Amino acid sequence: MVEVDGVTARAADGTVLLDDVSFSLRRGWLVAVVGPTGAGKTSLANVLSGMAGLEHGTIHLDGVDLATADADTRRRIAYVPQDDVLHAQLDLRRTLGYAASLRSHRGTLGAGRVDAVLDELGLQGCAHLPISVLSGGQRKRANVAVELVADPEVLVLDEPTAGLDPGFEKSVFATLRQLADRGRTIVVVTHSVRALPACDRVLFLAPGGRVAFFGPPAEAVRYFAQSDPADVFLALHDQPGRTWQERFRSHPAYARYVDGTRTAATDRDATVHRIRRPAATHRQPGRIGQLNTLLRRHLDLMLADRRNLTMLALAGPLLGLLLWAVLAPGGLRPPGFTWRLGPPPPDPRTVAMFLAVSATWLGAANAIREIVKDRRIVRREHRAGMSLGVYLTSKFLTIAAITASQVVLLTLIASSRQNPPATGAVLGSATAEIAVIAGLAAVAAVALGLLLSALVGTPEKAMTSLPFILVTQLVFAAPWSAITTTPGLRQLRALTGAHWGAQAIQATVTGDTAAWWTATLALLALTAGALAITHTLLHRRNRPPQHHHTPTTTARCRRDRETPTRPLRPAWALGATALVLLSGVGTVVTAAERSAGDEPTGNALIAPAVSTAAMPPSTIPAPALTAPSAPAPVPSAPAPPVPSEAESPIDAVTAPPPSAATTPVESVVSDLLALPPALPTTPPIDVVPTPLDPAAVVPVITPAPPPPPTAVAAPAPAWSIVDWWILLAAANADSWSGN
Repeated sequence: MVEVDGVTARAADGTVLLDDVSFSLRRGWLVAVVGPTGAGKTSLANVLSGMAGLEHGTIHLDGVDLATADADTRRRIAYVPQDDVLHAQLDLRRTLGYAASLRSHRGTLGAGRVDAVLDELGLQGCAHLPISVLSGGQRKRANVAVELVADPEVLVLDEPTAGLDPGFEKSVFATLRQLADRGRTIVVVTHSVRALPACDRVLFLAPGGRVAFFGPPAEAVRYFAQSDPADVFLALHDQPGRTWQERFRSHPAYARYVDGTRTAATDRDATVHRIRRPAATHRQPGRIGQLNTLLRRHLDLMLADRRNLTMLALAGPLLGLLLWAVLAPGGLRPPGFTWRLGPPPPDPRTVAMFLAVSATWLGAANAIREIVKDRRIVRREHRAGMSLGVYLTSKFLTIAAITASQVVLLTLIASSRQNPPATGAVLGSATAEIAVIAGLAAVAAVALGLLLSALVGTPEKAMTSLPFILVTQLVFAAPWSAITTTPGLRQLRALTGAHWGAQAIQATVTGDTAAWWTATLALLALTAGALAITHTLLHRRNRPPQHHHTPTTTARCRRDRETPTRPLRPAWALGATALVLLSGVGTVVTAAERSAGDEPTGNALIAPAVSTAAMPPSTIPAPALTAPSAPAPVPSAPAPPVPSEAESPIDAVTAPPPSAATTPVESVVSDLLALPPALPTTPPIDVVPTPLDPAAVVPVITPAPPPPPTAVAAPAPAWSIVDWWILLAAANADSWSGN
């Protein structure tokens, strides 16, 4: 038996939704809740089912106060929302099978229970059809069937006939009548008056959430003095709701149908419950069982959507082919690599940026709608006992696995002609290491997409936020020095997965183990932090309602052990650990950069040295010429190659810092020549503009040994291209004039 005593509820803005509502329901009754729009019918359904809290009053189920009851007791009251909260891609039998698995331990509600529900609701003939092709009446009954698999005692339905024609409406009420005759209490919120004669009791609510009448439908017609039940709606608007409430309480029908029902039926219904339905609830499955069910259901949903599955399978290879065609070869060349002919290879930082941003785009796009599109289903299943942490884990594992496979294909195709080094910084193969890093960047983007999906309210808003994510990741992953000099941008860059993915790929190319581990730990920290915040948001949006009792109520509200009202503390601990780890990574990186003596300028790479042995003949430095009369020719510095219009520039060359004895021009020239600035030279002589006699000179080739590779950490001088060409010409003139 259900007893509602003095229930009052308010909205968040203080509006009264229900005002001192009292009535009692027996087992086997079909009760209709009717009234004009805004009278509080849906609010009453939410309060009865535990979807909304109370300000005053109590609700008892077989003598147990629902405000202090455990989760199993509250689940004896099932709630069927107005909308069809079902996965449209699945067929009806699998939908009910997954619902039973989430509501029972180790399949105690198995195929036998599903078949019994299908037979009970007359849905056996359409059990193999997808939900999307069912008729309106069949979908309404399927919506009821999802709750019936757990065999509840009380079923509360909100507008089950909304949008149905009179034929389907009659069919739905006939089904509900059969469910009530089998021993359940059925409460139906409806605007229809055609089905009232089939109900045992009818509850009329006046504006303001006040009870205008409760009793048999035939008695209601006499009470309101209306021949047509539809005219009662007009009569309820003629007078204030408080007037109707006071009139009903002073009428003999109140003592007969409210107080009398409560007094006569409490003990009898409790006895019937103990004898006829000793196992109204079932043991909930464990977290491992729920995770297994949710993973299988998510996989079935993906396989059922053939078009989306095709797009998922083609996205990775197509993006990989696009990068393969756009990027010039040799972009991931190791330090010391030199090329001979053709267009210059792209900067390794550019290739790393494109790989990281592409992986981020795939991860965010795959996850951005996953939670928001299941918002109502999550709320319904969480009330039935599903763990929100398990739900989030199933979503993350499924999407992360799919995205990682996409990114691996993308990376293998795009890097196939980028000449990565043979070995990486940590793993054996550099190609495998780059694929792993791109996969981690994609997984971090999946966590970010799930976070945004939990923040927004509709799938459309989620898709609107996707371009913002992509542009932000692209901006902070690009090797731009302005990011490190603008206040606040460096801190924001540390929160972008594409930046750390690009850094890790660059560390693989250069063999920097410390930088590789720093970027990898940062990606893991971002993933853990995003998942922790998402878990917290899910709990806040699906928290059970707070019940506030009057001082006369002895029982106090306590939190449910299985569904706490505040987010779980492990989620906060996980998020805090991730933030601390990320802060530590940033501190280590900053300290390392400062210890190098210069502020960072972006994504610095090791510049390879120029080897004359690997140069084409046209780029070998010109030989120094000495006159035969000289007793001992002194070798002068070899002239650096001057690139012609047909030749491509060579990688940057590093040199030791100039000594204090050199002039600024000599220092810059020495940097360009990669030689010590204090190298002794012979006194300059005038160069005769006439051609030299080949027989009078002896060429002496003195190639300089290549300097070891040195990390370039200082920013490039702010010289224009004209200044560089002037310095190169001066260097050549000094070299020839020294002979």
